Amino acid sequence: TPLYSSAASDVYKRQVKTALLADSLVTGADINVDTNHESRTVTLSGEVASAAMRARAEQVAKDNATGYTVVNNLTVRAR
Repeated sequence: TPLYSSAASDVYKRQVKTALLADSLVTGADINVDTNHESRTVTLSGEVASAAMRARAEQVAKDNATGYTVVNNLTVRAR
């Protein structure tokens, strides 16, 4: 049902966002998290300070959104 789909998507969005905020390697990053239950995707967008932070954010999202594909649209801030 659409209500369940939306609810499931919202749960993953909260889980991923909370995990990103709690992760010491991505602290302070400006990361937006969007989820789509129909396509089973989590999309990360925004800017991070390094390629390592970009990769870590993707791994955190994958670890917290089982069964979803992570689309990493994060960009590394120019120095």
